[in-house]
Amino acid sequence: FALIDWDVKKNGYVGPDMWLLNIRDVFPQVGAVSVEDSDYIIVRTWKPISFFESLGKREGYKNVSNIVAKLKQLTGDKESQNSNTQSARDLQNPPPTAAKHSGYFEVYSQYEKDRWVDYVPAAHEILRDGKNPHDNNELPVINKYSIPLIDDFMAFGDFERGKSMQYTINALWNLNLDTQKMAIAPPVVINKDAIASNSSIKYSPAAKWLVRGNVQNVAAPLNLTGQGNAAFQNSYNMVTQALLNMFGTTTTQTPQATGQEFGKTPEALKQQAARESARDNADRFYMEQFLVKAMNKMVNLVSKKNTG
Repeated sequence: FALIDWDVKKNGYVGPDMWLLNIRDVFPQVGAVSVEDSDYIIVRTWKPISFFESLGKREGYKNVSNIVAKLKQLTGDKESQNSNTQSARDLQNPPPTAAKHSGYFEVYSQYEKDRWVDYVPAAHEILRDGKNPHDNNELPVINKYSIPLIDDFMAFGDFERGKSMQYTINALWNLNLDTQKMAIAPPVVINKDAIASNSSIKYSPAAKWLVRGNVQNVAAPLNLTGQGNAAFQNSYNMVTQALLNMFGTTTTQTPQATGQEFGKTPEALKQQAARESARDNADRFYMEQFLVKAMNKMVNLVSKKNTG
């Protein structure tokens, strides 16, 4: 998702700009199946108190002094968000708790086709409520699809498509590592009747066991077959082939025995290139659709703002 709006930068640039949005901070209209199908879309941003103070008496904003006064009595609420809205980095390394009258506060912006509303939940105040400044009867948010779906707002992503197959590869690697552990440290079969003291059995270097009778009959490592490695290699190649097929890509590193489409003859390589080209063309098409939407909105902004 991306937001298109007018911007005035400190480096002197004045004109339309695009901000990429965190997918966790975009809330679609309930029941809508796409941005074009929506009457509104809500975008959440996190702002420090200095942002609200900088608004001052800017046109189009209201309740600024009340919001600043209330937020100065509070602690930023970004640290208290739940796990569904936190990024992976926030989950692994939680940010430090902010002191009072500092930190970042939520701002919910509801963009309608003819009206924009900003609401600050921590202060229970509306920051902005006015008509759409773009004056184009469109939402300022656009999105770039990977795989569009006719009945799903978020559509389908490459990561979602390959998730289950990647989990299978992860499970195979875990099983293979267990096999390697068994090969390095195999189970030991022990003759209980030949042990004088069970507590003396220690599986460690230079350990001393108390045994009876013939030492050769006390214990022996259990020799397992080496079929685990062969089974892993076959399964790994098969799952990798399925994953590559799923994404329309391939690699000449995969053994030819896993499938005819992975052959290394000139004709096979030509077919692989054709399939990857088809996938690239699909990606390019959706990127072009995204850029057309972005440019249309930017050209509209230039024509509305630069009236001269």
